[in-house]
Amino acid sequence: MKRKIAGARKPSMSNLKIDMMKHNIEKTMRRCSACNKPATNVCNGCKGLPGYDSRPIERNYCSEQCLKVDWPDHKLNCKRAQLRESFFRAGAVLQDVFYIFRESMFDMAIRKVEQHLNGTIYIHQLPRPPVSLDVEMLQPLSKDLELTDEQKHAILSYGAGEDALVWLYPLADKLLNHLHADISELVIDHRRDAKHPTIRIDQDGQRFSNEGTHVFWGIRLQGTEEDYALDLAGAQYGYPDPVTPFKRYEDTRFHSLGRTPDALRVFGAWNNQAMNYMIDRPKSPQAQLYWMNKRVRDEMMRAVEEFEMDNSMSFGRMFASKEEKFIEQKEAFVRRVGDAIWKARNGLEEHAVEVRAE
Repeated sequence: MKRKIAGARKPSMSNLKIDMMKHNIEKTMRRCSACNKPATNVCNGCKGLPGYDSRPIERNYCSEQCLKVDWPDHKLNCKRAQLRESFFRAGAVLQDVFYIFRESMFDMAIRKVEQHLNGTIYIHQLPRPPVSLDVEMLQPLSKDLELTDEQKHAILSYGAGEDALVWLYPLADKLLNHLHADISELVIDHRRDAKHPTIRIDQDGQRFSNEGTHVFWGIRLQGTEEDYALDLAGAQYGYPDPVTPFKRYEDTRFHSLGRTPDALRVFGAWNNQAMNYMIDRPKSPQAQLYWMNKRVRDEMMRAVEEFEMDNSMSFGRMFASKEEKFIEQKEAFVRRVGDAIWKARNGLEEHAVEVRAE
């Protein structure tokens, strides 16, 4: 049985005429940025691209001549819009890879997941089984849970801000290299209420909200005074978009940042801490978990290098390409890197089987 959509209007000639009238009125209301005459042309360099406030940029012209006249004033903003678009695309690629990496190295045994009408997601844990081998610390995310994308992303990002800064650091360094003027690693000290919280419930019924330390990258876009937050673990709070203008991020996510030493705000500082921990406490369970993550990350970065060589292109060109081409290249890249991540993850299992047999 076909279901009717409430409030949907049936197509008719009168409705089509109204739509055409609205379209024509909007066209006649556009004014040339150079001479203020009615304009029907838009700058192709930044057409539809987001401004810093996320509203689409629209620079209108009545003729090619007026575009040339206005170009000295418009050039900088046009180039910034293209750079901004490349940055948003880099953030989207990092987000996709982060979810794949986290799923491959997931270490929480889950019995069921619930989501209430207010958006809050509840993760019900199972008791952690005894561990005799390092790889047994990992707990695959069961397909029997039948998660929505929203639930899956919230679970994968739960308490994983540090994982993003550590295990995605070399990839972020490569993808953002030509886009940023500065990157800092920032800690949220006093967080605002989450849009949609994710709450973990252990086997004893004790609840743990995701209110602990949360870290993210603060980024100054190259050649601008535009500051952004790049947060790959924001889905646990109900914010799935990885890139957010910093002022809006502050207004919605935190009251204040932690007063961390300058050395811990440097890009790569959290990665360096994890590497030092592995060296200082090699026998600890946390260090063993770190070692497994690093092995998988090494294979991930090997696949990244191979993708660049095989396709004879830079990521800067990939992010600056036309929409359809970018989507095609992004899907190929994420698929290639994802395959490498899972191959490395399965290699950990195969090694464990060999150890059991000895």
